Amino acid sequence: GNRRVRRVDAQGRISTLAGDGKEQSWSGRRPAYQASLKPVDLALDLQGRLLVLDELGPRLLRLETDSTLTVLVQFDPGSQLKALSVDPQGRILVADYAQRRVVVLQDQASPLPLAGNGLLRASGEGGPALNASLYQPFGLAYDTRGNLYIADRRNHLVRRVRADGIIERVAGTGMPGFGGEGGSARLALLNQPAGLAFDTQGNLYIADSGNHRVRTLSPDGTI
Repeated sequence: GNRRVRRVDAQGRISTLAGDGKEQSWSGRRPAYQASLKPVDLALDLQGRLLVLDELGPRLLRLETDSTLTVLVQFDPGSQLKALSVDPQGRILVADYAQRRVVVLQDQASPLPLAGNGLLRASGEGGPALNASLYQPFGLAYDTRGNLYIADRRNHLVRRVRADGIIERVAGTGMPGFGGEGGSARLALLNQPAGLAFDTQGNLYIADSGNHRVRTLSPDGTI
């Protein structure tokens, strides 16, 4: 809402890293403190550089070592960007909420679809992720084995894209609700899952937004 990226250092002090608080168009490269943006997600690439998903563009930005921001990729105006992740090979993954796809970016090329066929319904379990339907992908996370997890928000599911490109359901039944605590995550009810993150023990944390809870999916599949 302040149109800035802010940083809290190890001593607890806050400062502005990027953003001028305004809404002005720009392209190419610009000093970070003079750049207008509307940041929705952040990630670090394999070189430790900060990536910024900018809904104002919509576009992907990178904070360079000289404190300038570079436009890496400009997305279609119809895109609504929600989540950002970097895979173990350094590829950048973006969840496009409006286009109902997860796309992959590499070497500043045009975005390529990784999962989702653009249709609304939930489908495609056990088949290629490109043929599956996502309904508002909202969160992304990678496990240590290189599997991509997607919070498929309006389908009320968490889905996994394996390294071989096959998609499968790991949490939720597809019906909104709350239930299944202590049992199989595939039999549990979720309500509009959003953010995802892994801890060092391999537990997946799910922001179950419609249920106003944070839930945990353990490596053995228990929620």
